[in-house]
Amino acid sequence: MKQPEQNKRKLLADWLSKAGIDLDVAVHLVGEGAIFPSAIAFHC
Repeated sequence: MKQPEQNKRKLLADWLSKAGIDLDVAVHLVGEGAIFPSAIAFHC
């Protein structure tokens, strides 16, 4: 695989990991009954 393709795959993996964490945070806040709708929406 060429280097630029590897870089793209790494960047994509990093973004997907961050997205997973953001979703976990949103689910946690909703589950806790948090009253921060803008923060929950941001993490979604």
